[in-house]
Amino acid sequence: MSYALTGNPTRSFQALQAFGVVDYAADHAAWLAEKAAYDRAVMGFAAASAGASAGWSMAMGGYQRDLAAWNTEAAAYSKLIVARQQQQLKNQIAKDKANAEARAAGVVIPAGYSGCVSQAQHDSWVATCSWASTTVKGLGADPTGSPCALALLPVCPPPIPPLPGLRPKPTPPPQPPAPTPPALIRSPLRPEPMPPSSTPPVLNTAPQPIPSNTPLLNPSEPAPKKSGGLISNGLIIVVLAGASYALYRTFKKSKAAA
Repeated sequence: MSYALTGNPTRSFQALQAFGVVDYAADHAAWLAEKAAYDRAVMGFAAASAGASAGWSMAMGGYQRDLAAWNTEAAAYSKLIVARQQQQLKNQIAKDKANAEARAAGVVIPAGYSGCVSQAQHDSWVATCSWASTTVKGLGADPTGSPCALALLPVCPPPIPPLPGLRPKPTPPPQPPAPTPPALIRSPLRPEPMPPSSTPPVLNTAPQPIPSNTPLLNPSEPAPKKSGGLISNGLIIVVLAGASYALYRTFKKSKAAA
């Protein structure tokens, strides 16, 4: 909305003040500055929120990849445990079978027997089995019997290596708290000021054209003076009133005589 200001600037400014135009212009300029600051704050807060969300999304992506790798490691670890258990069971079955065969061949197994013998002890019994057939007495917890019967005892298998430890299961990254909006945008922006409802008149002190329907005075006739004109007009009215009354009385008397 625009306003035409012409003539005296001081009188025009005062007139605009009376119509509230000056107050509206100042208030609207202040509102534009507030809106610009508000928009900058909103954009900055949106950028900060997007950055925090992007950082957490990247952390979640890394966690998902690490979790997938851990699941693969855990599955392989479970397979190692099963294979270890199966090997231990297989070794135990073989030792039980060999010990049973040695007992059947006359081997006496003492109470402190570990269930198997070393490879060197087994090789020594095998070497003497072909030429020695007499009973060999053991010492301590060693089995006793003929070398051929003792050669039937199981050889201790090599120890099963310990399983490597499985690393802890990854945990998801904590989601960061939502950024706190700045104080400037915690409250909504006030409504935009509206211009005054009434439009101030155009102040123009320049000469104005005279409308065509306005009667003009005859330049040749002098304009009557204010005081003289009133007196003359008053006398004329009194004379006319007196004449009218005289005619009225004459007319009334003639009617009465008839």
